[in-house]
Amino acid sequence: MKIGCVVKRLLVGFICVSLVGVVALCGFTLRTLQTVPESLAQIATQTERTQFVDRFGEPLNSTFLNTWNVTDQVQLHEVPEFLVQAIVTAEDKRFFHHGGQDWLARVAALYENLRHWSKIRGASTISEQVIRMIRPRPRTVWTRWLEGWEAVRLEHNVSKHEILEFYLNQIPYASNRRGVVQAAQHHFSRDLQSLSELEMLTLAAMIRAPSRLTPDNDSAGLFRAVRQLGDRLKCCDEVVRGDELRFTAKESLLKTIPVEAPHFLRYVAKTARTEKAQADTTLDGHLQLELERVLRARLEELDSQNVGTASLLVADHTTAEVLAWVVVSDSIGTHGDTYYDAVLLPRQPGSTLKPFLYALALETGWTAATTITDHRLVEKVETGLHHYKNFSDHFYGDVTLRTALGNSLNTPAVRTLRVVGSENFIQKLKHLGFQQFEEPSSHYGGGLALGNVETNLLGLVEAYSALANKGIYRKFRVLVDQPTDIYPDQVFSAEIASLISNILSDPSARSLEFGNGVLDFPSQTAIKTGTSSGPRDTWTVAYDDKYIVGAWMGNLDNRRMRDVTGSTGPALAVRTAFDLLNQNREPSYLWLSPNLVVHEICAESGDEPKEQDTCNVREEYFVIGTEPNRESESESSAAQDFRIVIPTSELTLAVDPRVPAEYQKLEFVVSGVNARDQVVWLIDDERYETRGSSFLWPITSGTYKVAAELYQSDELVARAKAVEIVVR
Repeated sequence: MKIGCVVKRLLVGFICVSLVGVVALCGFTLRTLQTVPESLAQIATQTERTQFVDRFGEPLNSTFLNTWNVTDQVQLHEVPEFLVQAIVTAEDKRFFHHGGQDWLARVAALYENLRHWSKIRGASTISEQVIRMIRPRPRTVWTRWLEGWEAVRLEHNVSKHEILEFYLNQIPYASNRRGVVQAAQHHFSRDLQSLSELEMLTLAAMIRAPSRLTPDNDSAGLFRAVRQLGDRLKCCDEVVRGDELRFTAKESLLKTIPVEAPHFLRYVAKTARTEKAQADTTLDGHLQLELERVLRARLEELDSQNVGTASLLVADHTTAEVLAWVVVSDSIGTHGDTYYDAVLLPRQPGSTLKPFLYALALETGWTAATTITDHRLVEKVETGLHHYKNFSDHFYGDVTLRTALGNSLNTPAVRTLRVVGSENFIQKLKHLGFQQFEEPSSHYGGGLALGNVETNLLGLVEAYSALANKGIYRKFRVLVDQPTDIYPDQVFSAEIASLISNILSDPSARSLEFGNGVLDFPSQTAIKTGTSSGPRDTWTVAYDDKYIVGAWMGNLDNRRMRDVTGSTGPALAVRTAFDLLNQNREPSYLWLSPNLVVHEICAESGDEPKEQDTCNVREEYFVIGTEPNRESESESSAAQDFRIVIPTSELTLAVDPRVPAEYQKLEFVVSGVNARDQVVWLIDDERYETRGSSFLWPITSGTYKVAAELYQSDELVARAKAVEIVVR
């Protein structure tokens, strides 16, 4: 009797304690459970790293470091039915019949594990695995308990269809891949629709241990898992057995990125921030690949001339979109990368600045027919003298602005700079995006006209796009949805930009120095080349009615090249680029402003022909109001720059007693003079009348005051400031 009472009390106590425990467990479970999402769609859009694609959707980079697969997702109906069946069978065969937890599977797993005294199988449902992805926790019995009840909540909030689709897109695989799309690309280099049944079984079997069960790590173990899964599906026996030997030899193929543009992507990441999982860039991947081959081939051709690096930039100047950003170097492999981006590295642009200088001169009232002297020119540089010369070492006398720009003549450019002023030119260049001015304008001297400042290829091409775009300067875009420049800068008038473009596209304007050849494109194309001293930098920039292309060649370590110029180095690559750009379209003519009027002029002098003239007559474009029926611009502009260049103030010379006196002469030089102008040199009380900019003065010992006067049409138009010299 007493024993029965004790047993009853113990039983009651056990039941009470059990009830209290169950209540406590339920209470603590409810308190510990975390909220589950109302939808899984938003979770898979969270990203820490962006995947960039070209304008046609081709990937430019691969990133597998995000928490979620945000770029390679598919809808459930796009996944092959056999693959879905294989994964559900492998991971949760009663998925469509339970409410989030599968107690039958847990009992069966517990039995198997106890029978073998080790963990043989698990019993997590697909819903529980999704919870584990969303709420990562340490793997303990308690967390498994919580995951089960959170899975129940999830299935209450979200449909089976959405859970399975999320799972297929986010299953963890080896090498940080997530989802069946990335796994198929990584292991088999295929899309889902082209997978064989064996490959689908393999993807399903890998899920159990994705890092271990791969063809590379444990091919035998993976194949056993595939056969077991095939047996459970009661199918594919012939497929599995027939491919057994080949399966063990199959390599794990990484999907390669078809287009490589690492320098472009670095620039995009730095300048155009986006929070999107996938960013659509303006780059044309196919064009990028083609131009990389072109530039690399050109670099190989110039290898013997010590050309080590090249870069090329292509943009649509009508939309300001970058289409290609290519950098190649002899120090890297075909698919390699170099840290230095030759599109962005500052280099000396050489003569490529001249179009902007002459555009500034046109703003002051000059015309394309204004004549500028092309004679030997000397300028004081610190304690020495610099002799300017043209690339061909030939001087052409008085030339028109069109001829000076077209042939890229140096002495006319320096003379033009003296007229418009270095500070004015620097301010204009700043409006065009050039910012590499760390010294006062006096530091650059006449070399500013010849490109002794620094810029990069991107900045130079953006500046030229202003000439192509009716004088409007704007920064280039690199993302499709990136807004265009809200405040574009009208740097030049549309008329002046159109006139400069017309000169740069005129083959006859450059015939003196360049002749006929690679710069004469099949369709009207404005083109300008540049070469820095050394030569260390060679450039070509060209544009037609739609596209603009710029190229640079040189060496990043500043080594000199041999016998390479802008017209013999990068120009051929630029021409090939236009062949590719225009192969499926018919280019139009460059835009010509309707506010330009045509007048006949003498080709040599730029003057309006008179009845008695026998000059070569040709047509020239003029901005309205600057027609040649007015006073000669060359005369008025020359007077503004009339000054003594040699001798310099406080110059001290010594007579050489070993040389006969009649052979000892000093060349006096003035600037701002045309060949037909009269210059009167005043040396103390003596007067010397000459024509042109130079005069040989027989030196004798003494102290002298040297002055000069400029006469045009027998009229005094300017006086140069006097200088003092000493001859010992």
